[in-house]
Amino acid sequence: MLKWNLSDTIHLLENNHCFHIFSKENFQLFNDGFSRFESLACYRYIFETYLKRQEKFADVSLCFVRSEKKRFIKDYLEMDRALSLKDNEIWIMLYHFFRLWNKAKSIEDEHILNIWLEFDFSRLMKTKLPEPCLFFYPLKNFNHGQEKKIRQIEQQYSRLITPILENFSDSYTRPPIKDTIKKCIRYSSADAAFFQIGVMLGRADSPLRICLERFSPQDVTALLEHMEWEGDFDQIDSILEMGVEYINPHFALDMDVGTRLHKKIGFEFSFKEKFLNPNKIGSFLNHLCERSLCTEEKKETLLNWTGYSWEKDGQVLIVRTINHFKFVYSEDDPIEVKAYLGLTANPVRDKYWAESANCGGLQAEARR
Repeated sequence: MLKWNLSDTIHLLENNHCFHIFSKENFQLFNDGFSRFESLACYRYIFETYLKRQEKFADVSLCFVRSEKKRFIKDYLEMDRALSLKDNEIWIMLYHFFRLWNKAKSIEDEHILNIWLEFDFSRLMKTKLPEPCLFFYPLKNFNHGQEKKIRQIEQQYSRLITPILENFSDSYTRPPIKDTIKKCIRYSSADAAFFQIGVMLGRADSPLRICLERFSPQDVTALLEHMEWEGDFDQIDSILEMGVEYINPHFALDMDVGTRLHKKIGFEFSFKEKFLNPNKIGSFLNHLCERSLCTEEKKETLLNWTGYSWEKDGQVLIVRTINHFKFVYSEDDPIEVKAYLGLTANPVRDKYWAESANCGGLQAEARR
């Protein structure tokens, strides 16, 4: 079976001048940090770039789908021989978590769709061993009707998500964090559902992040008022106006939860089209540039990012997409926009990785 690993992705970026995501100096830091994990098999990546910052770098996320669980454990054990990962508390937790996910009929096996490991670029410069945050996608199966659905989401959190979080910290499953999350669920929109749960292992304050999807602007305002959120509602209105006008009327809401709801909030917007119209995204990026929320250079990077190429003598199809945009509100910087650039490696003659690829239309076009 043809294997694509992190080393292949690093070389692909290097040979294509990093697709202008990284400066030469920052790419060297990225390369040095991830060279320790070059044997790690992964077929789907997200590069998270900050649009109004002059610096050229990206946070990097690696996705593991259900069919890749065993391979991660195998690769981990191989890496441990060289890196002594078992001496690192975070990597020990990750190893045991993947083993639980791989255990048939476990809560993790039956209720987690996929897992992302996110590496903050800034930490690559501070630590000898990159330490990721972990995000998991809980499987969803809800009936319609607001009250019934909210009860189901509450039950999903209490009976399924809580035991999963106990693998990382008891504080995630006890008051006040538990009470804050339940309050968020109770005052969410009628269509809301868990999109992701983020365990921010690689960050000093280690908050728990909950990501709820299927929100509209009026839903957000009502939720934040009920949660007694202390941020600037005018800035939130400005963010939502841009996202709804240029991208999509519905979005996902990212909230960091501690003793109360943190002021920092993210809004994830995805275009409805699978393959973006350059004119449509160009109009959105021009608007961001006019508001000093994106540099001209970053705009050109995004416009030139999407596409595909054949690698490994035509055995692997690389597909580059813009996955989504995130508007971030924080006290220090009221509005910042990040682009999430997707890269998927699809060994086209290998059905094992078909669920990772998700690029059927473009793949058929490329074959012609």
